[in-house]
Parts: sequence; structure tokens; C-alpha cells
Amino acid sequence: MPALATRPRFAPIAFCALLAACATPSGIADSSGALHRGATTAEAQTALLFRATNSQARAVDVERKLLEGEVNAGQGLQRLSEKDFLTLIPPEVAGQWSSVFAAITGYTGALVQMGDPVLGGGVGNALQGTGQSINGLAGRPLVSGPVSGAIAAFGSAVVQAAAEKKAADVIRRTDPAFNDLLQAMADALGADDRSGLRGTVADSWNSGTLVALSTRYTSITATTPQDVAQRRELVRRYADALDSRDRQLADIASLRASLLALAAAHRAAASAKPADANAWIGRVTALADDFSRRAGR
Repeated sequence: MPALATRPRFAPIAFCALLAACATPSGIADSSGALHRGATTAEAQTALLFRATNSQARAVDVERKLLEGEVNAGQGLQRLSEKDFLTLIPPEVAGQWSSVFAAITGYTGALVQMGDPVLGGGVGNALQGTGQSINGLAGRPLVSGPVSGAIAAFGSAVVQAAAEKKAADVIRRTDPAFNDLLQAMADALGADDRSGLRGTVADSWNSGTLVALSTRYTSITATTPQDVAQRRELVRRYADALDSRDRQLADIASLRASLLALAAAHRAAASAKPADANAWIGRVTALADDFSRRAGR
């Protein structure tokens, strides 16, 4: 049976610097607060999902090892190893996502502050420096592929926006790159159950608990009442595992939808459509609240 210890772990997406202040758009002031709420909500949803994903992955590993022990009990068991219990989303990857969200919430928080006559001053230099820092991160080893391009484009857009005098113009200048960054993050989560984090989670179930349950089921060849009862219980556990896998995949898809909704809200704000922006942020909030209820938080 394939060992779960060999499964691929969730790949890093990016390192980002904390975005400092920009300027507040007067024409889309109603959207600024909503964007910031949406960004912080998506950030909290991500942190909760990552913790839940790692916890569920550990439970999958435990179930697999116990079932392997049942199958191989008469043949001698291998010693337990730390490699049998991988962290699906390593701390360094979670930290990278945290850095990305620090950048996003720093940006949206600055939009809220832009109307303040005191806090709104001196934002051009802050944007210039922040954009240059982000550009410098794009070429680092842990940043690759589409994410690298998205980070570089976003950094350049921030640098260019620093020259703008109106916040509405800043948002319009950064919107394409902001959307590309959110799309890259969404893609890292997986467009389907065969890619990104969704693909990694699906593989952990399919090559872990489900294979172990199936192996244990086929190992029971006798027809005594006790054997029949064991097979019945294994069938039930297999069906429960399928449900758990599908719920976990749906939770990741929900976070992906939240990120895309946040991107759509920013796009609406850039088009001076605050009602549309607020509607999209309402979508982010609803998705996060639904996940939080399912997670029991």
C-alpha cells in the first residue's frame, strides 16, 4: 500500500512584505471599509482552514497506521516513524500565506485611512518603497511560476500608483495586478480536486485512509458472524471517510471562492461601483461564516 509519508505537501505560494499606507479614494470611500473587512475575513478563514486541514491530515495518518497494523499484525509491524505523520501544510508555507495576507490587509487598511487628513499624508513614499520590496521578493527561490509573475506585477503596480494623487486612481492602477495575485492564490488552492491544495488533500485521503480501509476489508475472507460484522463496519467507515474527504475538499473550494469574491469586490470598487463591491464582500462574509460554523468555531 502506498505510504502517505510520500505524498506531496502543499507547495509554497509566495513571500510578501507588509504593505504600508496608500491613499483613500473619495469616490469609493464606501467600498474601502468593505474591502478591508473582506480581506481580514478571508485571512481568518484561511488560518482556520489551514489548522483544520492539518488536524484532519493527522487523523487520516492515524487511521491509516491503525488499519495497516490490523492487516499486518501477524507478520510483524514496522516501528512508528515521525515520517508517517506529515504536516500537510508546513509552517513555512502557512507563514508565507500569512505574509501575503499581511500585504493585502495592509493595503486595504490603508484605503480606509486615506480620508484622514493626518494619516493620509506621505503615502507616496510608502507605496514606492513597498512596491520595490515586493518586486525584490518575486525572484526568491520559494516564489515560482504564476505566483512569481503576480507578485512582480503587483509590486510594479504599487510603485506606479505611488505617483497618483487620488486614491481612486491608485485603486484603478493596482486593480489588474491585485486581481492577478488573488487569482494566483486561488489557483494554489486548486481549481479542482486534482490540483493545488485540493489535489494534495484528495491524494492524502485516496492513498491513505481509503486504501487502508479497502485493504483491511479484502483481508477478511472468513464468513463467521464476527467476520461479517467487521466487514459491515468497514463499509460504514469507508462511506464516512468519503463524506469527510468531500467535506474537506468543499471547505478548500469555499476559501477559493472567498478569494475570488474579494478580487471581484476590488474590481467593482475600481469601477466606482460600491454597491457591487459590498455585495461581493457579503459573499466573502457568508462563505467564511458558513465554514466557521462547520468547523465548530
